[in-house]
Amino acid sequence: MPLPAHNTHTPARTVFLRLAGIIPIILFLSGWGFHAHKTINYYAVFALPQPLQTFYQKHHEEIRELAVRPDQMRNTNPAEAPRHYIDLEYYLELSGFQPGITWEKIRKLAGDSVYQWGTLPWTIQHTYTKLVDAFRNQDVSQIIWWSAILGHYVADAHVPLHTTVNYDGQLTNQHGIHALWESRIPEYFSHQWDSIVGPAHYITDLNDWIWQIILTSHSKVDSVLHTERLAREQFTGNTDTTILTTYSERRIPSRAFCAYYDSLMNHLVERRWRKAIHAVASIWYSAWVDAGHPTLPGMPSATSPTHH
Repeated sequence: MPLPAHNTHTPARTVFLRLAGIIPIILFLSGWGFHAHKTINYYAVFALPQPLQTFYQKHHEEIRELAVRPDQMRNTNPAEAPRHYIDLEYYLELSGFQPGITWEKIRKLAGDSVYQWGTLPWTIQHTYTKLVDAFRNQDVSQIIWWSAILGHYVADAHVPLHTTVNYDGQLTNQHGIHALWESRIPEYFSHQWDSIVGPAHYITDLNDWIWQIILTSHSKVDSVLHTERLAREQFTGNTDTTILTTYSERRIPSRAFCAYYDSLMNHLVERRWRKAIHAVASIWYSAWVDAGHPTLPGMPSATSPTHH
């Protein structure tokens, strides 16, 4: 797959539409859709050990609703979009780049190109320090805020299409695969999935842990794209269905086609979904431990936690 020239890449990953030639609407290619981000943050709470789980349960609804704030912030903050993805192919072209490289080194190596090619792994690290600080300060509002924001970025890292320049299949004539994979399949089927995952783990090497997630996601990009082409070739029913929006009719992938594509992928979306839930819980737990496992308002008296 040939890469587009660097100067033709759209940093904000936006699609501009005009309705009646008057109202500009900006649609962002977000990570998991709103439903998915909220649900991933929600179920991550159940993977936390006590007494941390008790604290998070008191703020369950806040954390769930704030899960979509990073996508919403793109409307007002141009710097937000690159935090959600990494176009790994561009980085791999750089002499001297290797997974795990620090922010300081990649800034020297790539310069301002990082804001076009995406900063997701370094954003996760930076946001993690914010959460640790919030725990140390026992600032409940900041703990809830940074937990939700961090959960969003960690969930995005589990999506293969967030690690590639071909993020919406635009280079292979597969436009729309982004929403198909991250929104339609979870919206249709996540209520059937087992979202109760194993207990959160303490992360001993955060940088290595983040990059393992990124590299695993990236390793599945070719399969995600190839299987979608295969599904469209083989599926005998209607691949799309029509829904009514405020302004017009819109075509979206049909439930039957999504089920067929999902089955050909051996339910990869569900598997990445479950990994994301466990990862979000683990990074929250690790931040609490690294902050000295403080006793927070409303939390039962804490003892030194055992690293799972």
